[in-house]
Amino acid sequence: MLFVRLVRLVLRLKPDVIQTWLLQMDILGGLAALLTNTPWLLREPVSGLFWTGGLKTRLRRWIGVRADAIVSNSAGGDAYWADVKPAAQRFVIGNVVPMDEIAAVPKAPDRSLGFSDTRPIIMSAGRLDEQKNFEVMIRGLAKVLDQTGAGAVIFGEGPLRGRLEVVIRDCGMQEKILLPGTVPSIWGALKSARIFISLSRYEGHPNVVLEAMACGCPLIVSDIPSHREFLDETTAVFVAQYEDPGAVASAILEVLENTEATSMRSRAARARLNLGYSVATISGKYESVYETVLARRERKPSVEE
Repeated sequence: MLFVRLVRLVLRLKPDVIQTWLLQMDILGGLAALLTNTPWLLREPVSGLFWTGGLKTRLRRWIGVRADAIVSNSAGGDAYWADVKPAAQRFVIGNVVPMDEIAAVPKAPDRSLGFSDTRPIIMSAGRLDEQKNFEVMIRGLAKVLDQTGAGAVIFGEGPLRGRLEVVIRDCGMQEKILLPGTVPSIWGALKSARIFISLSRYEGHPNVVLEAMACGCPLIVSDIPSHREFLDETTAVFVAQYEDPGAVASAILEVLENTEATSMRSRAARARLNLGYSVATISGKYESVYETVLARRERKPSVEE
């Protein structure tokens, strides 16, 4: 049984701290930490809107309030745990952007993105589910691709692939909107794309948007708190009515037609990543949290009351 093996591993290794990521390990790893009295950090990768219910969600919350600390990657995630357990020791630490690794990746050749010509490419990526709002995005793209001569590529897999393929077919866009699935890296594609769109209904601290910024790809994003946390009008075009395909189409035309403003925004977005997203900065923040948790444990009884 996985849980028994996990407990045995903790007892053998005797780690100073356990940090868990994602739902299954928040439950199993959290229980193992509690059972072995090992300091435990739970990481919250999304906003509270993601946790809408279900047995696993309730179990994660019941276990999570017993963590020594909770590290969220966004203000939305932190607010969720502030409501669940106001007295919890909480921290907000954003995601790493590996700038040097991204810089070393060459731009993808124009024809490598699925089209036989050098048309402008509009790109998105993510799990094909309701959160990412791809159906509205596709309907918005369908309104402008013929007019602009552009094509669109949406990387990722998920439960809505079949439905999205039907929407693309119904819009007559089979040759202009591609769903190539998952790929090892999208950095080269981001450097070739004319626009990256994130139309999510909710997020945490979205890695793919940060990576698009690092690649200098102009952004169109839904106007949600998670995007507003690190972007503004100087760095992205926001879609307030992100459930409206017409609003999405208007944003695409704005970015493609106003090239000078678009270039200024993408440069400003990339420059913003110099403000604390490096591996050294983020790892230093985590190290500080570990030290804080261990110091707090030393001041407390070994058995929680």
